[in-house]
Amino acid sequence: MLALNEELVAILRAAAAPIAPAARSRFYEAVDRALVGLEPGPGNYARICAELQPKLLNAPAVDERPTSPSKQVPRSPFRRRG
Repeated sequence: MLALNEELVAILRAAAAPIAPAARSRFYEAVDRALVGLEPGPGNYARICAELQPKLLNAPAVDERPTSPSKQVPRSPFRRRG
């Protein structure tokens, strides 16, 4: 990996923040591989990070989240009984 200035380090850290700590090294390695042959500037770092970050996030996409089995609103135990 190239020597990074403070701006590039800030871009990488911000992009890696939502990624699980155990997967961050894979993220950094993937960014390093994707930047081979590219100019090492903030624009390329930001673009590559934006492309790779979703691949390493653990949260499911909005469309993939399981739906509730029941559409009923759960009753609160503190609800007044008529």
